Amino acid sequence: MSEYECEECDYTTKYKNGLNVHYGKKHKGKTLPTYETFICEQCGKKEELEPFIKENKRFCSSECFYKWRKEKEIEISDETRRKLSDSKIGPKNPMYGKSLSQSHKRKISKSLKGTTHSEETRKRMSEAKQGRNNPRRKEKIIIECEYCGSKNKRQPCSLRKTKHDRYFCNKECYDKWKKGENNPMYGEELSEEAKQKISEAHKGKEISEETKKKISETLTGKYTKEKSSNWKGGQRRDELEKQYGDYDYWVKQRNKAKKRDDYECQYEDENEHSERLLVHHILPRRNFDKSKDDWYKESHKLFNLITLCNKHHGRIERNWYS
Repeated sequence: MSEYECEECDYTTKYKNGLNVHYGKKHKGKTLPTYETFICEQCGKKEELEPFIKENKRFCSSECFYKWRKEKEIEISDETRRKLSDSKIGPKNPMYGKSLSQSHKRKISKSLKGTTHSEETRKRMSEAKQGRNNPRRKEKIIIECEYCGSKNKRQPCSLRKTKHDRYFCNKECYDKWKKGENNPMYGEELSEEAKQKISEAHKGKEISEETKKKISETLTGKYTKEKSSNWKGGQRRDELEKQYGDYDYWVKQRNKAKKRDDYECQYEDENEHSERLLVHHILPRRNFDKSKDDWYKESHKLFNLITLCNKHHGRIERNWYS
């Protein structure tokens, strides 16, 4: 037996009279709407529908309608389709101002489960909503960039104002405009509390390799030689050459020694090693005769070099001096 469901609550019963009694007790004398049997002209399927729905319905689904149309060899032109669509817009639609009951909505959802649209109907639906026919489409607006002054056409949905209520054509223009007096932090200094909050927020964060590469690419060549604030006209280079002789040769030998030792401290100690690695001269440089031009080649030979961490390098140097 078919069950009768209440439209206002979750009450269900097998008897029609029982639902009328429920309406009279719980919902102030509301009565059950009358249903009439509907028979599809194509497949003969029977359904119980409300009278105002049954009046303008001939088929149970769109598939039955298309089958009936193929059998009758009826082709609908575009003009008739437009007329049909116009005839059911607004108050001309029989469902205008009316709402379906919950039980009827459930029946529609059950009947539509598992049904799929054909490729033809999908194409028609997509073509109907392309370009200007799309109800969500709006005309483009001309905006002017605050920095470069270029004018571009944009969709209203893609426009996003900045905090300063200004439009920019891209992020580069926004970054250039934000420098100097336009920056909200121009001429101001952060308080100590704000600095502590920023430092605490960044604690424990790990930078990925991609971001490290990006940072290195952006910083390469920016702070070298004359661009650096610590540049003193190459005085540091002269000092290093006095200590190590040919400095470029020393850098090559230092890298070779680190590679030979697998970038690990060679000091045997159970305690932890520091991260910074240094290359130590087993026989100090001061023991070599610096009057010769090639003195550094003998001191920088690989058998005289060993890789140590900063912690153990300092310990060995202190022991040597003592």
